[in-house]
This record gives sequence, structure tokens and C-alpha cells, in this order.
Amino acid sequence: MRIETNEKGVSCIYVEAKINKKQANRCPICGRKCPGYEKGSNKVRRWRALDIGELILFIETSQARIYCNDYGVQYPSVPWAYEGSRFTKEFDMTVAWLACQLSKKAVAEFLRIDWETVGRCIARARMILSLT
Repeated sequence: MRIETNEKGVSCIYVEAKINKKQANRCPICGRKCPGYEKGSNKVRRWRALDIGELILFIETSQARIYCNDYGVQYPSVPWAYEGSRFTKEFDMTVAWLACQLSKKAVAEFLRIDWETVGRCIARARMILSLT
């Protein structure tokens, strides 16, 4: 864990997460275990989580891409985020819930995100909720 100040002067917490072997190297689309595509070239990926008071929280992990026979080269899925999202599941769902109560602009200001991001979070939540 480390704390840094971003370009806007806001303090951010970066927490490193490890993925257990059972969940590692799974295709984000089909969920199957896949072989590594690049050996030894782990890239640090980052997801925005819900804030802790005034601090912005990010979850980071090092991942190498995988090769899925059906979907090609992908970054493996992570248990805390939906496919293609740079936000945690809880963040996406919180945005969607707040958007039912407030305007997009108010949600964007409250969570310190762009109002277009609010729309993308709502779309992901709508898609997930329609599947259940």
C-alpha cells in the first residue's frame, strides 16, 4: 500500500491485490483458464474503488496477457471488476444506484468522475442486472 498525491492535489491510496491460483489466468469473456501470452511481461493494471473519506482508492495488480482460443489475446479477469471496466464492481453499482436518486452531474461531482463515465457505469450495471 502506498499513498500519493495526484496532479489535482488529492491524496490517493494504491493497494496491491494478489489473485489466487484458482482465479488466475481466466478469460474475461468465457471464464476458461488460458495459457499465458507473454512470459515475464507483467503490466500493472489499476481499478478505481469507492473512496475512503477524502482519499481516492485504487486497486492494483500485475498481470500478463493470456491467449483464449475463442477470444484471442486478453487481460485476465479479476474478481473485483466487470469485464472491460476500470472500476470495481461496487463502484459501478454505487454509481448506478446514485444515478437513480440524483442527476448524472451530481453523481459525477460526488464521486469525482466524468459524467460520461457515469453513463458507462450505469450501462455495465444494467447489463449485469439483466443477466441475473
